[in-house]
Amino acid sequence: MRRVLLAVALGALAACQPEAPAPSEMRISPTGITVSGMSAGGYMAMQLHVAMSDRISGVATLGAGPYWCSMGQLPRALSTCMAGGDIRIDELTHHARDAAAAGKIPTLNHLRDARVWVFHGRADPVISADVVYAAVDFYEQLGDGRAVKYIDEVDVTHGFPTESAGGDCKTMATPFINACGYDGAGELLKFLLDRDGTADAAVTGEYRVIDQREFSAAGLADEALLYVPPQCAGDKECGLHVALHGCQQSTEFVERQFVENAGYNRWADAFDLVVLYPQVRASSADPANPLGCWDWWGYTGSDFASASGPQIVALTSLIDGLTGSPP
Repeated sequence: MRRVLLAVALGALAACQPEAPAPSEMRISPTGITVSGMSAGGYMAMQLHVAMSDRISGVATLGAGPYWCSMGQLPRALSTCMAGGDIRIDELTHHARDAAAAGKIPTLNHLRDARVWVFHGRADPVISADVVYAAVDFYEQLGDGRAVKYIDEVDVTHGFPTESAGGDCKTMATPFINACGYDGAGELLKFLLDRDGTADAAVTGEYRVIDQREFSAAGLADEALLYVPPQCAGDKECGLHVALHGCQQSTEFVERQFVENAGYNRWADAFDLVVLYPQVRASSADPANPLGCWDWWGYTGSDFASASGPQIVALTSLIDGLTGSPP
C-alpha cells in the first residue's frame, strides 16, 4: 500500500487536444518559476528546485521529505523516507554542498532567497511528520529560514487537500484528492508568489498538450498537459508553475482528475500563471516503475537528483520550451 501512495506521475493525454503553442505565441517569464508536488511529486519538486535554484524561486511539497532523502536507495526510500527514523539531515545537506561545489547543481546561495511551503496532513498514515519536517530542516540549514512555512493543522490523509473536490478528507483512495475545506493549491500559490487575492470557482482557460516523446528514455509519458488562462494566450507576460502529481495520480490512472480538480487552474486565472503538468509513464521493466512515479530514488541513474539527472533534464527542457532560452 505504501508503494501505491508514495508516488508521482502524470500519464498520457488525449491526442486529440490542440498542440501546445510555441514560445513566441505566449510570453512566459523565464524567471520566478515555481514548482510543487504531491508525495513522490513533492520529492521531485524539491529535487527540481535544488537543481534549478538559479531560476526557480519557490517550491511547495505535500507529503514528502527532504532533498536526496533516499540517497539513491529504494529500500531507504520505502522505509526511512516514509516511516521516519535515521534521516541523517546533516548528511543530506553535506551532499548538497558537495554537489554544488562539483558543479552538479547551482550554488546553494540561491536557496537563501527561496520561498518554501511544506505541508503534512495530520492524518497521513504514509509519510511521517518527522520525514516531512526534515524538508524544513534541510532549507533552514542551507538558507536563513525566513521564507519557510510548515503546515500541519489540516486533518487530511495522504492526499491533496481541496476545498470541496475529491473524496472524504480522511479516506485514502484514488485519485488521492481530498475535500477538506482547505484550498491547498491556493494556499501554496499565494505563499510562493507572495500574493493575496481570490479566485473564481470556474476556470476560463484551455488545456493544451505538449509533446514529451523525446524524453521517453527518462521515463516520461508521450504527452504533458498545459493549462493556459485566456490572458496568457496573447501578449501578456505570465508566470509559470510546474505541478507534479503523485504515483497512480496520472491521467493514465485517473484521467484528468488531478489536473482539473487539485485546484491550481482557477488560481492560475487569478494570478496570470500558466500551469505545466508533466507526466511520467508507468512501466513494468527498464525501468521498473509500475505506478508511474517520478524518480527520487535513482531508477534513472545515480545522478537522478542533480542537474544532469534524466528527468530533471527533461523538466528543464520543457520549461525552456515554454519560456525560451534561460535568462
